[in-house]
Amino acid sequence: MRKSHLGVSALIELGLLCLPSIPAYIWLWPAVSGTELLYPVQCLVYAYVLCGTLFIGLRRWTWGQLGLNRRGIGLSLACGTVLIAERLLAQLALGLW
Repeated sequence: MRKSHLGVSALIELGLLCLPSIPAYIWLWPAVSGTELLYPVQCLVYAYVLCGTLFIGLRRWTWGQLGLNRRGIGLSLACGTVLIAERLLAQLALGLW
């Protein structure tokens, strides 16, 4: 049996990771928009994507190669903090909060 190319299998895994987004866009997001369930649902979606990404990444690389070591995690946390701060500032500036 011939082994598939690494890029093809990565695209298949990415497609499987994004497959739940179809019913989410059709049913879930319109159903929870404007309700108190929006933020918990978003947290679940973020956790799903993070776990799926780690599952796919750890099949090919180590934790260190993914940047999850002392040096890499500090940089990731710093960049994430900046992105969250920018989003919060934009929401405050536009009065969306």
